[in-house]
This record gives sequence, C-alpha cells and structure tokens, in this order.
Amino acid sequence: VIEWTGKAPIPKILQHLLAPKMLKWVDTGTWNEEDYTLEWDSKTYYYSDLFTSRGKWHIKPDGKHKDTSVVILDGFVEIRLPIFGGIAEKIIAQHLMQNLKKAEKNLKELLESN
Repeated sequence: VIEWTGKAPIPKILQHLLAPKMLKWVDTGTWNEEDYTLEWDSKTYYYSDLFTSRGKWHIKPDGKHKDTSVVILDGFVEIRLPIFGGIAEKIIAQHLMQNLKKAEKNLKELLESN
C-alpha cells in the first residue's frame, strides 16, 4: 500500500471541482512471483465514487536480447463526470506515461551503475 500526492497543475477548467489537497490517493498492489505481475488498484480520498483506476504490470523476457525484460502496463483510468471526466482522464494518462518514462530511465541508470 502506497499513498501518493499529485503535484500536477490543475487546469483552469477543473479548478472549480478540484483543489490541490484533493490530489491524493492510495495504491494497493499484489505481486505474483510466479508470473511476474503486479495487480494494482487506486482509491482516491475525494470523489472516490466517480473515479476508478486499476490494472496490471507484466514483466516478461525481452526475447530479443539476453538479460533484458519488457514491462507492459495494462490498465485504465475512468472518471465518471460529464465533459470534465474525459478531459481529466487524458491529463492523468499523460502524467502516467511521463512517470512511467521517468521510472524506466531511473531503473535503467540504477541497473547500469551496479
């Protein structure tokens, strides 16, 4: 279980619905050692009845290169708000991809330094 706090700027169009203190959530994950997967589920503190986010990380051998792996993220973010939900989903997806790229870069640097 990990608690997160978002630091992304809130677009003007959503500021009447969201305050910075509302950008907090808890991720719960279950690691499966047998197939190298991590199932996760996110719960927000605010608007939890309108927000769903869950998925699965898959870590698999690359198949092309020795001693390398491929990480696959299969999941979704759903915000059930007319008009604004779709906008927020796109923004969250962009930030998730940026965070994934940063995590990949950091992990690669860590592995190369050892």
